[in-house]
Parts: sequence; C-alpha cells; structure tokens
Amino acid sequence: MLRTRVIAALLGGLFCLWADFTLAARTVTDLAGRSVELPDEVNRIVLGESRYIPALAILEGDALPDRLAGMLPDFEMTDPGGYAQYLKAFPELADVPRVGHTSADSFSLESVLAMGADLAIFSLEGHGPGAHNGQLIDQLQRAGIAVVFIDFRQNPLLNTPKSMALLGEVLGRQERAKTFNQFYRQQLMKVTDVIEQIPEANKPTVFLHSRLGLH
Repeated sequence: MLRTRVIAALLGGLFCLWADFTLAARTVTDLAGRSVELPDEVNRIVLGESRYIPALAILEGDALPDRLAGMLPDFEMTDPGGYAQYLKAFPELADVPRVGHTSADSFSLESVLAMGADLAIFSLEGHGPGAHNGQLIDQLQRAGIAVVFIDFRQNPLLNTPKSMALLGEVLGRQERAKTFNQFYRQQLMKVTDVIEQIPEANKPTVFLHSRLGLH
C-alpha cells in the first residue's frame, strides 16, 4: 500500500510539472509587455502590416505564404519595388486577402473574423493597429484570436532581435530565429566596433530620410 501511494504521488508530481511546462510553452511575453496565451497550433496568421513579410520569410522560408490568412497592403504601397521582389519569389502573396489599406482605422475586424485567423501580429507603432488600439485588441482576443506585438520601428537596434525571437517562439521557428539573431549581432558589431574607436569629437553627424522620393 505504501509503495502504491509513493508511486501515485510521484506520478502526480510529474503530471503537475508536465502541465506547468505545457502552459509555459503556450505563453509568451510580447514587445508591449503583455502575457499572451498562444493557440495550440498557429495555422492562420493576420499581419497588421505586410512589411513584416521579410521577417517572416527569414523564419518561414519557402512556407512563407502557407499560414498567411490576411494582411494590410502597406508593403506594396510604400515599397512597391521591394514588394515586387517578394511577389516574384512568392506569387501566392497576390492572393492573400487584404484587411484594410495603410492605417489602423482601415483594419477590418469583420474580415479577420471571417478568415478564421488564430493569430494577429501587430506593431507597437506603424501603419496598422498599435498597442493603443485597446478595443480592437480586446475584440480579437474575445473572438479567440491571439494578438502579439513586435517592433522594428521604435527601437530597431534593441527590438529587432527581441521581435525575431518572439516570432520564432510564436511560429515554432526558434532555431531559425536564433540563427538570424546570431548573424544580426555579428553584422551589427562590424559597425559598432568601428564606431567605438572614433573619438567623440570626430564623430560625424548623420541625417537619415526614411521616405525619400515619396509624396
């Protein structure tokens, strides 16, 4: 009897550990600091900005279009040349439904719900819905659609590797995200290591224009 109780207690403890591990594996913290419970499988993704396509292509490879349920058309409208390159590599992108135009106000909740999406990827700030669109986020989550926030814009040097690691976790592409982040850090150090050797008085000022030629 004692042996049976000991075995039962051990099995019960192992079950609790397994349950805790499973729950932890399905929960992530996004770039808005939110704890997000993920679906068991991510099969239908909506992009709050289609400019995330290059990031997803790094992680998804040839499978890039397979899980795209919908996206805003900002990539093709703000960078038609870049979008054309991806469209040539992935002609299926032309068939991905658009869920608005180039603003958060145009994002169609009804379209997303009709697509059967289980995950929405938004940016902290950009063309699509942001972290301040609380009502939309609440509506999506109540409909069973997980929402995660990434950032390649507000603080790109710090948040790009964080966002890629988050996407890797969400999409089940952790190793690819790790490989990219290692490459990212190596390339960044080629710049920062040189800059650190320049005396402060000799550092030039630099002007960057993000939308040169656009009206």
